[in-house]
Formats: sequence, structure tokens, C-alpha cells
Amino acid sequence: MRAAFQKLTYEGRFFRLLRRADAAFEFYWHYHPEYELTLITGSQGRRFIGDHIDNYDSGDLVLMGPNLPHTWCSSPAPAGTKHEAVVVQFAEDFLGAGRLDATELHPVRELLDRSARGIHFRGVLVREVGERMTQLHQRSPLAQLGELLLILDRLSRSDECEGLSSRTFVPQLRPDVVHPIDRVCRFVNERFLEPVPLGQAARVLGMSPSSFSRYFRRTTGKTFTGYLNELRVGHACRLLMETERGIADIAGASGFPNLSHFNRFFLRLKKMRPSEYRREVRRYQRVRGA
Repeated sequence: MRAAFQKLTYEGRFFRLLRRADAAFEFYWHYHPEYELTLITGSQGRRFIGDHIDNYDSGDLVLMGPNLPHTWCSSPAPAGTKHEAVVVQFAEDFLGAGRLDATELHPVRELLDRSARGIHFRGVLVREVGERMTQLHQRSPLAQLGELLLILDRLSRSDECEGLSSRTFVPQLRPDVVHPIDRVCRFVNERFLEPVPLGQAARVLGMSPSSFSRYFRRTTGKTFTGYLNELRVGHACRLLMETERGIADIAGASGFPNLSHFNRFFLRLKKMRPSEYRREVRRYQRVRGA
């Protein structure tokens, strides 16, 4: 199942504002080069963001970066029920080329960089931002732009959020900001399908394996092995979604030494077995005619 490209139009506006009220949210696995902020105002079902699958309900608020495949798929509901959402979509340069790099917008720039994996927000913030989003259509175009900036600023200051998709969906890091850990992650991202010994990664920073191990965990919140396996599981998710290859074949193609090792880490990270993951995606694909 390959994601379909979606071409968005703006009709001369800074961004695209969409108020959905559909009989169902059909399974439509797609991507586009724009950022997207989606608020579910009245629906429930399953949410697919990159390789992340979870339930959603009214009040679900997610920000997604460019070219991240996604879809919301509603559960069956009584006849006449409407599934509703407010969707805001905007391009990288919606304020003009380079404007997001201004000092005043630095927190927003960082938020958008983090959204490459998809960010799910929760807590009191959702009610506040939700009220702003549901009232956007009542404002003038210029007021809408100002309100969107206030919404993004508010989201940038929230710690009640979590990343969704795995790191294999993250695009290349900005070349003008290179943290030492970025060098290591880029090194690993280019080689994670091969054996990557801890000592080899440590040499990228000229550190001993033990010092590097402590540094990596302190900086990323993950062990080096855990990070490596997260990348491999993310790659496996792509193969499970987009190909008919057998699970044992996918395990080997994703860098795992054996099937049991693959199954164990997949279950730990995705809370379901590889076969269940593929079946879940295919079930929605069949039901919704994707």
C-alpha cells in the first residue's frame, strides 16, 4: 500500500482552512508537502500517522510535517451521524521565504521541525487551541493568519505532547544546526540496515564505548541499541505496509539477525505483532476500498 500524493490549492490565501463534516472518514493513505494541523471535533476511530497506529476520539489534536503519510479512519456510526474535524494546512514558506527563521518565530520553527514525525497534543492545551481553531472560519483572512501564528506559538510552548511515527520518517536535519548527536544519528540512519557496533558509532565522536553509551542515553533518552532497533522496526513497518514480502524476509531486510529478535522488538515498540500490524492496515484498506 503506497501513499497517494495529494496536491493542495490555496486560492490565493496564506494557508488552507478546511471544516470537514462527512458521513465517514474514509481510509485514504496520502501525503503532501504541506504541514497539517488536524483537530477532531466529532468522531472516533483509528489514526494512522507514518508507522504509528492508535485510536482517536473527539478532541484529538495532531500536527504533522511535510510528506508524512497519514489518514484518519472513522468507526461505524449510526445513520445520519457526521464525522467532523477542522484542518489547517500550510506550506513551509507560507509567511514568505526565510520568514520562519526570524528570531521571534524561533520556537515555532523548532515546533515545525519536530513535527516531521507527527506530534500528538493532550491536556488543557487541546481545549484552548481547539476553541481557537473552531472559530477560525468566522474571522477575516488577515485575522486568521494572526490566529494561526498564536496557535503555533502556544503549541510550541507545550510539554503535553508526544512524537508519533518512528525516526525513519524524519527528514534530514537542518544543515545550519549540527549538534554532535546529529552527526551520530545521521551516521546510524545511513547504516542501520547493516550491523552497527557501538564502538563504531562511538568513534564518530572520538569517545570510548562506555562514555558514548552514557552520552547517547542522556542526550536522546534512549539506549543506542534501542534507537537502532527503532529505526529498523520503522523500516519494517514500511515494508509491511507497502509490500507483500514475508515477515521473515522483512526481518532480515530490516537489519534483524533473526525472526525471534525482530518479533520481540516489534511487539515492544508497536504493541502488536508484525502480522497483526499488517492485518490491521490491510483490514482498513479493504473496508474503505483504499
